[in-house]
Amino acid sequence: MVFDVYFYGLHRLLHTRPLMRFHRLHHLSRVTTPWSAQSVSTVEALGWALGYVGVPWLLGHVAPVSLIGYFVYLFYNVFGNIIGHANVELGPPSLTRSPTVWFAHPYTFHALHHARFTRHFGFGSTFMDRLAGTEWADWVPAYEQVMAGKPLRHHGKTEPHA
Repeated sequence: MVFDVYFYGLHRLLHTRPLMRFHRLHHLSRVTTPWSAQSVSTVEALGWALGYVGVPWLLGHVAPVSLIGYFVYLFYNVFGNIIGHANVELGPPSLTRSPTVWFAHPYTFHALHHARFTRHFGFGSTFMDRLAGTEWADWVPAYEQVMAGKPLRHHGKTEPHA
């Protein structure tokens, strides 16, 4: 959860006018692939590295962090980022209507960020976007459309119902 707060904050900063030049490379992918996860500038990579090292270091002042625990944390964040950009949906459809969506959302949630660019700054959960008011209101219908086998068109806009 602490890294999710860090991720949201850094990601939001990277979308500001002064820092966007360092994040633009990542957004060349409107439709994400596993490679999109690692397509970052040196400055952005240093920002993420600070979170990968700094968050466990800070938490280590509250409770001990073992070396194995740290490696699990790194693996979860790096591998989760790659899977999250793979343009596949692994979560069950019920996830969108469950309270657990605050802490684990379908990958379509982040895919909409790449398609639309100005919202959905969180990655592993919706809670920061919900608290900050940066959640797309139509992301659940977009998810349902994708799960029904109908692609999103026009930068992630949902198709009108007939």
